[in-house]
Amino acid sequence: MRLILAALFLASVPGFSASLPLFFFPNTGQTDSSVRYLVQTPDLSARFRTDSATFQVEGQHVAVRFVGANPNVVVKGANLLDAKINFFLGSSDWKTDVPSYSKIVYRGLYPGIDMTYGGAGREVKSEFLVAAGADPRRIRLEYSETVSIDTEGNLKAGDTFREAAPEIYQQAGSVRVKIAGHYRLINPHTVGFELGAYDTTRPLVIDPVISYSTYLGGSSPTDITGIALDPSANLYVTGWTSALDFPINGAIYAANQGGDDIIVAKLNAAGTALRSLLKLHSR
Repeated sequence: MRLILAALFLASVPGFSASLPLFFFPNTGQTDSSVRYLVQTPDLSARFRTDSATFQVEGQHVAVRFVGANPNVVVKGANLLDAKINFFLGSSDWKTDVPSYSKIVYRGLYPGIDMTYGGAGREVKSEFLVAAGADPRRIRLEYSETVSIDTEGNLKAGDTFREAAPEIYQQAGSVRVKIAGHYRLINPHTVGFELGAYDTTRPLVIDPVISYSTYLGGSSPTDITGIALDPSANLYVTGWTSALDFPINGAIYAANQGGDDIIVAKLNAAGTALRSLLKLHSR
């Protein structure tokens, strides 16, 4: 748990590029109530609702709506991870022991069709699980940006958002049987899937890929510029903040003094408590 905690702080350090594991965590008040689960990495911010998902990649915001989907679908975390997430927001809005998952499942998004989002390295991997006899033509994905399909079958939405050409297959015992198929452009914003012949008595998988942590901060820009562990594994971070609601515990200044303030924070080894914070006005 401490390693993930430290890695997320390091991710905010300029130039830090280590590969971090991608995980999903439930919305416990971090954002608007329509969001069920979130992903946050240095490269990607994603929000998952019952009827849509939104992605922020390289400064571009793209929403994907599940057209004609079950309005009562339930989104659940799957593959519970050992790491717990702790949020320190302001002086009192702290949430600890938030669970994290390696993927989330939309059970029955379409009749006989489940959808999952999971991690593929630092990318999000979506997957449609089509039960025997279910109709994959029901799947409709409407993007907020104009979409196009390149010569290799990859989908592009806007300037930077891409989804790889889908891998489509069925299992025949221990053998994976590849099924011909590709994205189908329905209109300038909506795609489905076009499939070749396959055994409708067997399940089908459509598998494209989309190009315990602790949060310490406030509602305005904050940057962590240094990090260290002591022999007891307490975590120390340094940096600056302009947030008026940055969490305070034993600070010299109890409120922002205007502009950017210097911060030196100490968290316990489990990442569940802010032990102390030295907050100085930067002149």
